[in-house]
Amino acid sequence: MLEVCLQNIDDIEILNKYRDIVGRIELISAIEVGGLTPSIEMLKTVKERTDIPVMSMLRYRAGDFYYTENEHSLHEESLMNLLKYTDGIVFGSLTKENKINIEQTKRILELTKKANKEFVFHRAIDCTANYEESVKLLDELGVTRILTSGHESDVVKGLKNIKKLKTNCEILAGAGINENNFKDFLPLQIHGTFSKKVDSSYGFYLKLDEDKLKKIRAYLL
Repeated sequence: MLEVCLQNIDDIEILNKYRDIVGRIELISAIEVGGLTPSIEMLKTVKERTDIPVMSMLRYRAGDFYYTENEHSLHEESLMNLLKYTDGIVFGSLTKENKINIEQTKRILELTKKANKEFVFHRAIDCTANYEESVKLLDELGVTRILTSGHESDVVKGLKNIKKLKTNCEILAGAGINENNFKDFLPLQIHGTFSKKVDSSYGFYLKLDEDKLKKIRAYLL
């Protein structure tokens, strides 16, 4: 299973060409800061143009994962709009002790499951004080999937920790996976941007790099 980040609407045409290897999309905005909530307009358009399942990021702002009640209220409001169109939600919240914020996570999880959508706890898991304990908690809560780099800055370093996990949650390996090393993570589910930097007169932005997907397909097929 290959999951690809998407933030540029033109890139949906590329992903549709690689439907044979791309099994899921993570829809985000502001990929440069790790991904924020996409617009409803973007989500609706993507869903109209592809049948690839779409997971939507629910993240109000960049920075840490400690959210005030005011911030979390915005998360809930955004969630209700996203759930009208998305196939799943990607979310993560921590306490200032770097433990999973159970109250906020359960609330988003319950609303997501009530809508019969998937729930993914993102790489906030890699910032927790006790990785294995946190994964166990998410397992008990009943999340669908965990996006993780194995409690390290990138999954190349953290793969050994992922291999030790015992959980019923699906594990999605991400952070540092590219077209050259992805095979080292098989048969795990793989998450990546597979992007290229595009310079413009107002700074750079990232777009999906079709050549990278082409290289992955050549190996897989």
